This record gives sequence, C-alpha cells and structure tokens, in this order.
Amino acid sequence: MANFSTTGSDTFPAGHVTNAFIFTDVDSGTVNLNGTTSITMASKAFSFSCISGRKYVISGSQTMSPYQLSGSTTDRRQNNYLYYGTTDRTFLDTTLDTQIFHGVLGRYLIAVSGAESPSYGDFSYEGNFTAGSTATHYFYTAISCPNSGTARGRAYNSASEPHNASVIEIMV
Repeated sequence: MANFSTTGSDTFPAGHVTNAFIFTDVDSGTVNLNGTTSITMASKAFSFSCISGRKYVISGSQTMSPYQLSGSTTDRRQNNYLYYGTTDRTFLDTTLDTQIFHGVLGRYLIAVSGAESPSYGDFSYEGNFTAGSTATHYFYTAISCPNSGTARGRAYNSASEPHNASVIEIMV
C-alpha cells in the first residue's frame, strides 16, 4: 500500500513528503440515491496509518451521474463530499465523520424537462487534515441530492469506472 516510508530515526524538515498511499475501489458497486437529501457513503472506507501531528493530503477521482427520474424540473445536480475519521464506516452508511470537501456536479437545463437527462463526470476532490492521534484513519466519499423532489444521484465503484485515490503524508 505505501510507496515509501521512513523509520523512527529518520528526520525530515517541515514540508517534506514522508509517506504515500494509493487506493482503488472497483468492487463496492453503484450507489443510487432517489431524491433524498441524506448524505450517504458512496465508496468503501479506505484505511491508512497516521502519525499524530503530521498533515495528510487526500486526492482522488470518482465517476458520478446526477439525473432525474420523474417530474419536470431544470435541476440535474448532486452534492459530492469527502470525509475522514478514525471509525471504519460501512458502504452506504449515513453516519459520517468529518467533512473536508464538498463539490456540486451536474447542470441546470435551459428549460423545464421531464427527460432523465443524466450527466456523467469525474468528481475530483482534494482535502487535508492534521492527524490528532497516531492511529488508523479512514476516508471515503459521500453523495446527496440537492432536494427531496425528483433529483437523483449516482456514484460508481467498478472495474470499468474505478474510484482512484491517494494520500500523502507531510511533515509539519
């Protein structure tokens, strides 16, 4: 999992990368939200070891597809989030940890339409935190619909649409 690491006797000045982790989720499957504003986990929880006081920068990309199932609106958007914490969460969980990124993916149509009109795009994210403890930490993505009406949201984690992410550890 780690590309490189340091031993306890190595010292690096602040700002230097001291570890890196690479992750891919190809087997959690597809999340389909149907008009719920509840924020729902949209990937597996990736785990990595943290050292208290070090900064961790998380970046990644996941395919998303906001759309509408019924009714007539102009809104085809979904909210996308990045969370981290020290609790191992379960795919599709709605009990979440600390949010470190929020983005919106989708579009408004120029006229009201009843068509599904899905958008497909990469949710690219980056967030960071300073570890408050030396412990295993977890991160994951989540999605929600912007309203409880006809909005729908989708997130993918498959071999054909993998969710790729990385974490770098930085001396502070």
